[in-house]
Formats: sequence, C-alpha cells, structure tokens
Amino acid sequence: ADEPLDFDPGTAWNYSNSGYILLGMIIEKVSGKKYADYLSENIFKPLGMHNSYYGDNSMIIKNRVSGYQQANDGFKNADYLSMTLPYSAGSIMSTVEDLSIWNTAVQENKLVNKTSLAAAFTDHKTLDGNLTNYGYGWQFMNIRGSSTIEHGGGINGFVTQAIYLPAENIFVAVFMNKEGPEANNVATKLAALAAGKPYIYKSIKLSEETIKEYVGVYENENGEQRIINIEDGQLVSNRSGGNKYNLMAFDFDKFYFVGSLSEITFKRNDKKEIIGHDFTGRQSPDGYWKKTDKEVPAPKKEITVDEKILKTYNGTYQLAPGFDLVITTEANKIFAQGTGQDKLELFAETETRFFLKVLDAQVEFNKDSTNTITALTLFQGGQVMEALKTK
Repeated sequence: ADEPLDFDPGTAWNYSNSGYILLGMIIEKVSGKKYADYLSENIFKPLGMHNSYYGDNSMIIKNRVSGYQQANDGFKNADYLSMTLPYSAGSIMSTVEDLSIWNTAVQENKLVNKTSLAAAFTDHKTLDGNLTNYGYGWQFMNIRGSSTIEHGGGINGFVTQAIYLPAENIFVAVFMNKEGPEANNVATKLAALAAGKPYIYKSIKLSEETIKEYVGVYENENGEQRIINIEDGQLVSNRSGGNKYNLMAFDFDKFYFVGSLSEITFKRNDKKEIIGHDFTGRQSPDGYWKKTDKEVPAPKKEITVDEKILKTYNGTYQLAPGFDLVITTEANKIFAQGTGQDKLELFAETETRFFLKVLDAQVEFNKDSTNTITALTLFQGGQVMEALKTK
C-alpha cells in the first residue's frame, strides 16, 4: 500500500498474480469454504476431472511428475515451493486430458452463464482505446489468422500452455515438466497443424544483391526500432531490446524468423524500392514498420579481458524478487543466466561493460570505493535495471 502505482488505473494493463490471490480470498469469503475444497466440490468432481488437485507436496498421487530447472551442467530438481505462496494464482495440478474436460465445460456454459462468459472473452481496452489482448483470465491472440482464446502458466519446474480456436473448435494443451518457452511453441504449432495452417516453410535462395536491399533501420508508430542487417552472409533481424533472429525467405519479399513463429513481408514503392515491412506474429497485426534513413549501427568491437578480472564478476545478482542473474566464467569466457533461462555468453566492450550477440542487451559491472564488485546494471529495451550482488 505504501508503494507508488506502476500506472494510473485504466491507462495500461499488466498481468497480476496478486489480483488472482485476491479472487481466491473472495471465493473463500463468499462460499465459506477453503479455496481447495471449493475447487474440488464445485469443479473437479462435478466435471469428472479425476486427476486434478489443489497442489499438495505431501499427498501421494499416482504418476505425479517431477519438475526440473536448468543448471550450469544441465538440469536439477526444481526448487521447493509451498503451494500456499501462489495460492489461487496457480497451485493446481492437472493433466492435459482434464484440461480438455475443463475447456469443454467452459464453452458449454456449464461453469458460468453466457453473459459472464461473454464478458470474460471480451478484449478489454485501456482508457485511450488500446486493446489489452486480455479478458477475465483469458488472453486473445491468433494463429495464422485464426483467433485464439488461451493462457499459459509457469511455476518452479513446470510450464503449461492451453489454446482454443473457437471458429475451428480446436483445443490444444501442452504441459512440460521443465522451465522454458517450448510449451507455447509446441502448442501453437499443434494448433496450427490441426487447423490446416501448419508452420511449414520451403526456403528459397536469394542473391547477395537482393539480400542487401532489405538492410536498414525500420521504425513503427511507437518509435521502436528493428535493425535488419547481414551477418556472415545471413539476413538477421534485431528488435530493440529483443532477441536476434535469422530471416529465411520463403517467397518474394516474405521471410520467416528461424526459431520463432513470426513473419515479415517487405513493401516496395513504384520504383520497386523497399520502403517498409509488415510484421505478422501471434499478436498480429503488429503494425507497419517504415524504413528510415538512419544508418545501421556498426557492430560492437569485442576486446579481451584478463580471466582474473572476469572471475571477479562471478556471483548472483538480484534483478527482482525471485529473478536473479547468475554470472559464471569458463575457459576465459563469461556467461549470464537468468532464472529459468538459457545461459548466454557475454562479450567485453570494455573491462566492465559487456554485450550479448543474441540479444539486444548490455551489462555493466559496478564497483564500490574499495574496487569490489557490488552490483551490475542491465541495459535492455530502453530500460536501465540495477541488480545488487547477493552472493
């Protein structure tokens, strides 16, 4: 209550676990039951969801799956988390089969009436009229032109994604007992395949001269930049603060992002000059990106830093509660790994400032008056975030 607001109510939207915790408390207050009991008596048992439970670490459950997290040498068992912490913002154990039962019940108005469901499935707007792509507990996106109603979730060692295509009456659920983005990508590809719109491309070869036409700095109406350049003969795209992707042509002026589910279609004027591009992703349309006259930034120059200095940066730095950056060194190389993310190599620009090649981000290590490393600063997407060294 003492913290300042992130934004004035109605002016923006962010997902909030705290909001769902409040909803759980409201359920208990109105029903007079424990949240776990209410779920069991009013949803799981009546619908026949026999493999769904409120999370309980002590309960013996047949075929219970273990969760895993990435570690420096591969994987480790997921860190312990009491289900009393996520409470009604998570904490449900289930199966993809039970989630299919749940989705059918929702669509057939067995849980809420048509009026309430219509409100839940409404893409709500901020006060200035911008869509949030979110309703009451559901997210609205698209898969290759097909509208979707969906949601994902994640907790220590587990990630899930459920997608429903109402026009096609297709439901896909993917559960994964390892942290990472794969559940969303797999679910999306399966839904696209079932809808007859698979993410299958046949790459075509372009000449070196043709590839050069696409190089430039592109901007959208929000002032965000996308830099398209050539690296080692390959066309690459790097959005401000985002990952770097290789672009592969599959048609005239049409490219797909390798390792992503997005596409770019370049636009030409009457003189057949590239003037911009359209971007198609899960939240398309993402608007038009105009090609500017700005010069493509020169590649950052990499220097060598003594391994003894690199080792002084080793440690854990807290960017936010529950999210750390772990810095490690191996064979005169330095790496950063965010909680639940891949380990990425850093490259020295100066003795204390480093950059990433696969992501538009930089890291600066900070020293105190005794020349001891006490924190780092992360520069990404126009944001500047300090992380104190905790160990």
